[in-house]
Amino acid sequence: MGLQSNTAPTGLQSRIVDCRTSRGRSRTFIDLPSRGRPDYGKTAGRKQPEPVPEGFDYDLWLGPAPYAAYCPARTHVNFRWVLDYSGGQLTDWGGHHPDCAQWGMGTQYTGPVGIRAAEVAHRSITICHLGNIAMQLGIDGFRWDPDKEEIVNNPEAARMLARAYREPWVLPG
Repeated sequence: MGLQSNTAPTGLQSRIVDCRTSRGRSRTFIDLPSRGRPDYGKTAGRKQPEPVPEGFDYDLWLGPAPYAAYCPARTHVNFRWVLDYSGGQLTDWGGHHPDCAQWGMGTQYTGPVGIRAAEVAHRSITICHLGNIAMQLGIDGFRWDPDKEEIVNNPEAARMLARAYREPWVLPG
């Protein structure tokens, strides 16, 4: 499931319709998978440092993320479960179920992004990043301003909207 779920005749579709018919009374929509953390690369158990495979530019692969010794459990398909590189299960599924929730509640176009397809994806994954921040801080939530794309009532959470970059990487701007 992904953005195609908006028009697919699936079980999720019926939950979206229910959400749309109750808009104004309830703004809650929950439909996230609970399948655990898959080990697509069959390398999750290989957490000890190993020699970098020949031809793999590990330093480039790490990019601006903090340095960590190479081990297969951190790289390739399983990188998505390591918060230094990704947002875990929440962002891995962010293009799927949160997108449908946004669509169902009519909030997929909130915020200042101009290209509609990119806007929908941006809004959906933002929900996941904000959820990760709340989980990492162990808090129930905070106030998000979608127009300014800022957390407005929690400075600690607001600092987590950006990451430090490992040298020599920089974010131009």
